[in-house]
Amino acid sequence: MKKIALYIGYVVVSLVGITACTGRDWDPDDDLRDLTGSWAMEYVDNVLDQKIFSVDTSLAKEWSVTTTIIKDTLYKEIHNKYSKKYPSYDSVDVTSTFIQIRDSLTVKVEGYRYSEKYWAHLFTLDEGILEYEGKFRIDFYEMGKTTPWGWGEVVYSKSKKVKYWDTPYTSEIKIGWY
Repeated sequence: MKKIALYIGYVVVSLVGITACTGRDWDPDDDLRDLTGSWAMEYVDNVLDQKIFSVDTSLAKEWSVTTTIIKDTLYKEIHNKYSKKYPSYDSVDVTSTFIQIRDSLTVKVEGYRYSEKYWAHLFTLDEGILEYEGKFRIDFYEMGKTTPWGWGEVVYSKSKKVKYWDTPYTSEIKIGWY
């Protein structure tokens, strides 16, 4: 009888241990890489491309674009607070700034996104993306926590050989955990 009780106790403890170790039901590596790439495209690539193309009509409907021209400086503030394409549980408050002085270009990003799984702080490092070179970073936080648990970073560099249909920059995604 004591052996049966001991085996039952062992099975119960094992099941509790296995259940406690299941962790997240999503793959954080794939999620961080996908979100970092898609958010870099939305908040940095689309803004960098403003030097080549003007804001198209679909982008203008989803973003609030303020344009100012002072002497030889073109300044655009592209603010994305909410869009119909985001899930209803996403809260977005991100501003991308495009500054073009003659041929030089600077892009800066600052903002936050909140969803059911986590919230994220999106920003450019140092002075921003200068002449297609710089870093865009995302710190990922679990909901209700104040310390980031993961990060995504996109490193931009100027392309050496640019064809007519290419963008004048390349980007590389890196991810990691704190």
